[in-house]
Amino acid sequence: MKTRKSFSLIITRLCFLILCSFSLSILFITSEKVVKKQFASDREQTETEKIDWLKLYPFESPPISPELSKLKNLQEKISKKASEYILFYHFFLETANRFEVFMKWNLASVSEYNPVVKMEENYLVGLTPKKDSEKYSRSVIAFYDYLRRKSLPLYFIQLPHKICKNDYLSGTADFFNQNADALLYELEKTSLPILDLRKSLHEDNLNHHDCFFDTDHHWKPETGLWATEKIIRMLSENSNLVLDSVSFRQSDWEIQTLPDLFLGSLGKKATLAKCHPDNFSLIYPKKSCDLYLTVYSQTEKYFEGRGEFSIIYDREPIDSINYYNKNPYAAYVYGDNISRFINFSSQNETSVLMFGDSYSEVVRPFLALSVRRLDYIDIRHFNGSVKTFIDRHADSYDGVLFLSQSYTILDNLSSQFYPLPTTAALQNQCRGGGRCRFGPQNPLTESVNGKTVIRKQPPFIVGPAAFTADCRRCRK
Repeated sequence: MKTRKSFSLIITRLCFLILCSFSLSILFITSEKVVKKQFASDREQTETEKIDWLKLYPFESPPISPELSKLKNLQEKISKKASEYILFYHFFLETANRFEVFMKWNLASVSEYNPVVKMEENYLVGLTPKKDSEKYSRSVIAFYDYLRRKSLPLYFIQLPHKICKNDYLSGTADFFNQNADALLYELEKTSLPILDLRKSLHEDNLNHHDCFFDTDHHWKPETGLWATEKIIRMLSENSNLVLDSVSFRQSDWEIQTLPDLFLGSLGKKATLAKCHPDNFSLIYPKKSCDLYLTVYSQTEKYFEGRGEFSIIYDREPIDSINYYNKNPYAAYVYGDNISRFINFSSQNETSVLMFGDSYSEVVRPFLALSVRRLDYIDIRHFNGSVKTFIDRHADSYDGVLFLSQSYTILDNLSSQFYPLPTTAALQNQCRGGGRCRFGPQNPLTESVNGKTVIRKQPPFIVGPAAFTADCRRCRK
């Protein structure tokens, strides 16, 4: 009888504990949604208009179907919501990693090439596979030629990777630097002005690893400030652009350090069981300035303001610590987006168009201090046509900057500027007498309403690259 009572008491307490845990989880999720809703309502106060980039700057022939684009966005939303709202998601992930550390295992997913690798104590890196540098170089050169026809100079900036060229992983497991070398080798055959910041890091005797966050793949804001000085110097020496003189002496900048605030994208995967958060810096010029900033997403204008340099910062990601659900790096210029800076303190009338990825977030606010206007497009978040945009606004700019680090933006550029071969050109290239599946009886492209489009292919065939591969096999 006593045993039964004890057993019933244990079951009752266990059920009560489960109920309490479930209630607290619901409360936590609900409160988080309320906070996000409140933050969204704050943003709505500055929202002035909805934006449809695709309607404003339509493609002649869209490089991606609307259905595929919607499917990709849905996949990203599901992945994000899964990490935010699944019950105890980060708790179980962190527990699993602590157990892995305890057992001294070093496990990596076999389903992806980009696992989290610990190179040094707390220094986490991701790996880059080999890329088709020929495709990327052709698309950049096509973009360069296109801008030249518009009398717009292009300046190509190669950004560094977290893994240095001299690191043991470079060329063995990580191929970012080898891909970049192959790309620059082809670009250097043209007259395109190029700045390789990987070389600049070593020429200035900077510690490569110290230039990056330990737990994130991005470089630090201090490195972005250093890079901005190099970019301005390159523009001054290789262009006719009139730029304001900006002092980059340490004494002319105030750096506010927020200790242990930032757990980066790599740290979120590894969890706090395997790494320690980074310090995060906010950088302010001591010289007064008058900036106007407009920030757009894919669908709306969600920030507009004028004032001192401090307007560039989104305070929401840095006002409190939430390692797994906040991204302090996005405090700079409100994260990945399309934006416009107008510098009313400028002594020149120079307007620059910049293309880049998230690395540019800690470059564009500093670069904006040297010009009158700086427009920025992250192609990953711009679903309109870059060609149409430039066709309409080429006369508004004095130069174009392309900051290259992510192959995602090069892929987006390739989809618009890598020339699609015509059926006749493909057949003329074939030396196998049309015996392969891309011969005259099975062309890669077809004409639809007067436009050349990729026709439906047999399984495992993807675009001109597959044709080239077949041709190489045929020629052998």
